[in-house]
Amino acid sequence: MLDRRNRSNRKTRRGVAAAELALMLTFLPLLMLITVDFARFAYAYVTITNCARNGAIWASSNSTAQAQSYSTLTLAVEADASDFSTKPAVASGWPKYSTTYNGTYSGTKPTGDGYVQVKVTWTFTTIVDYPGIPHTMDLSRTVTMRLIPDF
Repeated sequence: MLDRRNRSNRKTRRGVAAAELALMLTFLPLLMLITVDFARFAYAYVTITNCARNGAIWASSNSTAQAQSYSTLTLAVEADASDFSTKPAVASGWPKYSTTYNGTYSGTKPTGDGYVQVKVTWTFTTIVDYPGIPHTMDLSRTVTMRLIPDF
């Protein structure tokens, strides 16, 4: 008798499981798209950080080292973004230089010790236009680096 009761419960539970699956199948594709967009955003943010770091390394180098690597700051910035369809850009008026880390930054390179800042910008676009979340976001990263001394 106990055996018959378990069999009838199993058939009822199969119907409940099918209904739960039908409800979840409507949300799973959306959840997958959100996950993919979040991963793309994280990847883009790390790449923009690396691009700004490349630009700061190039801008902190002396002219001999710059001539041996990339010919311009823009090429140094774009080196890590080879898989982006639109390349990140150096913000206008950058790089900026200062004699102290927390000092006033300007466009003139100091002689001797100092610091350089490079700001890189790029526009991220989501795959889907989600309600309440902007479809495009401007990402920007600023990297400060000490100038490499001339020998």
